[in-house]
Amino acid sequence: MCGRFTLLARLAALKDRFDIQELAPDYSPEFNSYNIAPTQVIPAVVSSNVSNKLISMKWTYVIGDYNVINARSDKIKENKTYYKSLVSNRCLIPADGFYEWKTIGTNKFPYYIRLKSKKTFCFGGFYQETSANFDYKYGGTLITTEPNSLVNEIHNRMPVILHRNSESEWLAPDTPEENLLEMLVPYSSDQMEMFQVSKRVNSVVNTTPDLIKPKISLSKFL
Repeated sequence: MCGRFTLLARLAALKDRFDIQELAPDYSPEFNSYNIAPTQVIPAVVSSNVSNKLISMKWTYVIGDYNVINARSDKIKENKTYYKSLVSNRCLIPADGFYEWKTIGTNKFPYYIRLKSKKTFCFGGFYQETSANFDYKYGGTLITTEPNSLVNEIHNRMPVILHRNSESEWLAPDTPEENLLEMLVPYSSDQMEMFQVSKRVNSVVNTTPDLIKPKISLSKFL
């Protein structure tokens, strides 16, 4: 499960990176955090006619009485709500990296995972429009898949990271279902890096740059 990620790119950079032509009227002017957590409002890129639109989306997806933050790629076709959103409400979720925890006994150790290029990328996700009973207009989830060999060292799932040349196809309303499902695969491990970080990331109140600083092992000095 992916439960935390980072996004450091400013609005101007996001508009350039994702070819944004339109901002939603209620879009927050800036998102910038080293510790984005579920239920927080995040940016998402959606298709608006023939252009890309940036919206504010709450990181939560409602299914009946449940709020979910991740949708398993292997369960999408089995779940009618997921499937409907995959077909009609896909989105890109910009990020610079994500956190995952390695469990050893009763202890959990956080790791930060990003592209070796350190460039902004996007998770594959989908969203839903809420009713008047909610205090937010859009809610969404990111999709997870099997881990690549790197992430597999610490966890059994990883978020779907779309290749840049697949992003427009992901958003295009006429993309065939089989093409969409083929994108829900692990990102190449040789293009990613991972390192242990401070447990300060465990608390959502901590959002400072030191969260993504590699933790130095004492064994290096022995």
